[in-house]
Amino acid sequence: MLKFSSIATTLFLMTGLAVAGAWGPGLLENDDALDFLDMFVEDPDARYADLVPNALGGVAYNDGYLDASDAVFGLAAAEIIAALNGQPADDLPPEVLAWAKEQDKPDQLALIRARKVLDRVLSDDTSELAQLYADDESLYASFKTAIADLRRRLD
Repeated sequence: MLKFSSIATTLFLMTGLAVAGAWGPGLLENDDALDFLDMFVEDPDARYADLVPNALGGVAYNDGYLDASDAVFGLAAAEIIAALNGQPADDLPPEVLAWAKEQDKPDQLALIRARKVLDRVLSDDTSELAQLYADDESLYASFKTAIADLRRRLD
């Protein structure tokens, strides 16, 4: 429990999350992911045209140090792509699910970018999010399982 507490404290200090903020091993279990999804549901059609591609591209093609909040945004965007692919996460908000059901399948470029996000986020040496999770072996294993599940849903 002490390691988890230090991870949460570090995340708070580095990303500015609220003290009572959400933080867990699931890809949608933190404040940044929930904020991203809140922005998305405000206007899904417009956000799919700008917010999602920017989040995916900002992570997939970032060859420098990847901030935790950017990584989380990229993962949330990848979850939207998985929903469009007919494989939504169990904890995706109902508004996103309803929107995704009315849309076409994602194009190959979106799927490729979403998969690149997963690879980039797991890069231990340059991904702040991976480093934060790696501080706790059990938490990191759960995080990697969640990434593997998302990868499966993107195929």
